[in-house]
Amino acid sequence: MKRLNGLRGATLHSFSGGPGRLRTVCCGLLYCGAGVAGLIGLGTLPEYRKRGIGSAMQLERLRIAREPGYQYAVLFASEMGYSPYLKLGFQDTGRRVSRYLWRAG
Repeated sequence: MKRLNGLRGATLHSFSGGPGRLRTVCCGLLYCGAGVAGLIGLGTLPEYRKRGIGSAMQLERLRIAREPGYQYAVLFASEMGYSPYLKLGFQDTGRRVSRYLWRAG
């Protein structure tokens, strides 16, 4: 966990893991601040997908967010993650976000 300078009470947690802790096959971030938990990114190596590893990491991030009292979590899902998030209890808000790319030049 890392406290973020300038953001009162905000924390950033990084997660990585895999089966038996022999190899990192999944990773993601959790931001807690401003009254909401943000699940930032979740990546699982292709050969380890559909084994519940990503779902387990999501549930752990939600558990960590609940400890200090966070009651809401938000995330942005890819098409691949859409169905698993619904199964974990997330609700689709119906809002779409434009994606932008910035490249140093």
